[in-house]
Amino acid sequence: APALRVCYAGRALAIKGPLDWVRAVAYARELGAEVEGVWIGDGPMLDEARGLAKKFGLAEHLSMPGFVSDRARVSETIRHGHVMPFAHLTPESPRCLLESLLSGTPIIGYDGAFARDLIERRGGGLLVPTGDWQKLGEELARLATDRGALAKLIREAGANGARFNDDAVFKERSELIKKYLP
Repeated sequence: APALRVCYAGRALAIKGPLDWVRAVAYARELGAEVEGVWIGDGPMLDEARGLAKKFGLAEHLSMPGFVSDRARVSETIRHGHVMPFAHLTPESPRCLLESLLSGTPIIGYDGAFARDLIERRGGGLLVPTGDWQKLGEELARLATDRGALAKLIREAGANGARFNDDAVFKERSELIKKYLP
């Protein structure tokens, strides 16, 4: 089977868990999974994340180009991904998770109220305990080989994402922000 393509679009900030993200991809590969991917986004931890990826021997498998101004290229990267792993360490409502579902790309990452709310009724993602990058890596490794499970998640993500048009997204995000942020 071709490699599992992972993608992330967001700033390389401590709260986004870029080092856990790299560790999870490295662990999936250590478990024997073919995984390749891209992290699009600049930030104060980008060099550290690149260094960790290099240390794990991921130079050939992970691209971390930094900021990409071309929105079409960012959207295409998300649509081209099989899954969007995320390792958000603090409660937030990141736009990239919505964009991922809109693109029919499942979200796989750390449990949080916002992510749970996005997928609990319609699927299109999997959540693992926050900080458990090994479990995240195990899920990526499983999806790299279990293409039936991956296809189911992709179908769910597409159906889930279809409910979001611009007005609905704005309304739903507003409600979620009011609900989860003090």
